Order: sequence, then structure tokens, then C-alpha cells
Amino acid sequence: MLLHALEWLLVPWTVCLALAPPYLWFPSGTVQGAWVMFDVLLTMLQAAWWNRASTHGMLGWGIVLLACLGPLLASIVLWGATRRMDILQSSRRSDRR
Repeated sequence: MLLHALEWLLVPWTVCLALAPPYLWFPSGTVQGAWVMFDVLLTMLQAAWWNRASTHGMLGWGIVLLACLGPLLASIVLWGATRRMDILQSSRRSDRR
């Protein structure tokens, strides 16, 4: 039961990790990206391991792969959005001067 709760919390944790301001929690954006990628890979490995006995054929593994790519794609989109927001906010500050 605890393992199931941890599995369900890994995806929101990864999203929060991608959205966290790097200057508060990480030495650099690169370190933040490495942690996000580590969490995404961990999620993918857990999903593949969990579904290994019940998945048969290419279609089944394709669905597992598609489900595994969800957190990766969400992290990339959210990370890009936060970087874009930072750029827009910094350009607004420079326009005020």
C-alpha cells in the first residue's frame, strides 16, 4: 500500500521538481534538469517493471511506453513554460528602466 502511494506521488513530485525555481533549491538549472530526468527515468522503469507480467505483444508495450512518456513530456513542457515566463518577466523589468 505504501509503495502504491509512493508510485502515485512520483509524477506530481516530478512536475513540482521541474517547476521549482532553481536558484532556491538547486545549484544550477543543469542540476535541476538532471534530477527531473532521473525522476522521469525512475518512473519509466517502475512502470515497465510493474507491467512486465501482464503486458503482451507490441501494442501492449507501446501503450506502456506511451504512458511512460507522459511525465517526460509534461516535464519538458512545464520546464519550457517556466523558462519562457522567466524570460518574459526579465524583459518586462528591463523595459521599465
